[in-house]
Amino acid sequence: MISAAMLSRRSASSSLRMAANRATSTIRPTGHHPMRLRSITTRQHPLPIPVHRKIHRENASALGTNAIINKRSKSSGAAAASMEFDDDDTTATTTYVSSTDDDLAARTRQEAWMVNLNRGDNEWLTGPRSEEWYTGKSPKHCPGADSHGVLRSLPLPNLSNVTRQAALEYFDNSWTLFEMLFAGLKGEEPFYRPPVHGLRYPQIFYYGHTPCLYINKLRVAGVLEKPVNAYFESIFEVGVDEMLWDDMHKNDMVWPKVSEVYEYRKDVYDTIVDAIKTHPCLDDKGGAEPVTVNQDHPMWALFMGFEHERIHLETSSVLFRETPIELVQTPAHFPTLHPSVYNTTSKATQPVEGEDFPANQMIAVKGNDIKLGKPLDFPSYGWDNEYGERTMNVPDFHASEHMVTNGEFWQFVAD
Repeated sequence: MISAAMLSRRSASSSLRMAANRATSTIRPTGHHPMRLRSITTRQHPLPIPVHRKIHRENASALGTNAIINKRSKSSGAAAASMEFDDDDTTATTTYVSSTDDDLAARTRQEAWMVNLNRGDNEWLTGPRSEEWYTGKSPKHCPGADSHGVLRSLPLPNLSNVTRQAALEYFDNSWTLFEMLFAGLKGEEPFYRPPVHGLRYPQIFYYGHTPCLYINKLRVAGVLEKPVNAYFESIFEVGVDEMLWDDMHKNDMVWPKVSEVYEYRKDVYDTIVDAIKTHPCLDDKGGAEPVTVNQDHPMWALFMGFEHERIHLETSSVLFRETPIELVQTPAHFPTLHPSVYNTTSKATQPVEGEDFPANQMIAVKGNDIKLGKPLDFPSYGWDNEYGERTMNVPDFHASEHMVTNGEFWQFVAD
């Protein structure tokens, strides 16, 4: 359900972007090709003309496209822009500088997002991460680490029996798993390079998005009284709206440096740990009297944060698979790959059932009435669309004994 406050924020943000776009010459993503840039010029500010203006930091995300790069036709030259924030962290100066046709030709391989590169973080982010990369527990000291130092996910918490210690352990496990995934990005470029399809934001957004949600939701729930970083909790708040695929203006904005978001994550981690350890709504009498966390409990928002972080652990890993291979690396403490990956002497160019993969018989399943839906008192976190109740009659059917193997699928394709 979308609240009136959420609608108001979206409306204000949209109005601000519209006003900014009317006032200046910008490059915006086109409707069906978010990464294709088109030029918009206005009579009020014909470029190239040096322009200096001040904008508030909280408006930077809306003006981000304006503050990156402005381009005109080759015959009339080009204009580039840069953004710098003042020391008070509240305003930024945007400067547009005219350039020649030769300059434009030299930038033919430049893209707007590249303004985020070469700001001092590349060396730190290149190569294996040290333990200092982790803003909470390091993987080998984190709940869920096995005897070999490999970090694995903890089981889903039982919300009818919550202790401070159990909540803290699950938080640490979720938090460190997410940071371990991001240790797989090599250098600063993959943090800022938008995915090739242009349908998601760059990884720097997701690196800051999950901690942001913890803060924003716990504030709404009344657990926290104030923001950790109001600007970050604005630009990292809302991801891609699936109803507005062409609204990808953030892909070309000036993002904070990775090191700045890293420091933000440290502050958020400390804030959440303190809330788990001290907030009275989780008072379990030293573990002797576990509490029940349901939809009316303030810490429902905390467990929303856990579930949300694990959703992005999965979706960000998909973006990792779409990243150029030279920009990713295997993080330490990741589970090893299956031994078959290293078998380079396989003879089976045409896999044989029973030799290269198991037979997969179909098993008869008797039809029955199936009740769908999650009870309101089920002791795990759930999203709105999981609740309710519906009964369906499922007729007799057959299902395979095992999951489909590569060899079985090869036979299907060959046939």
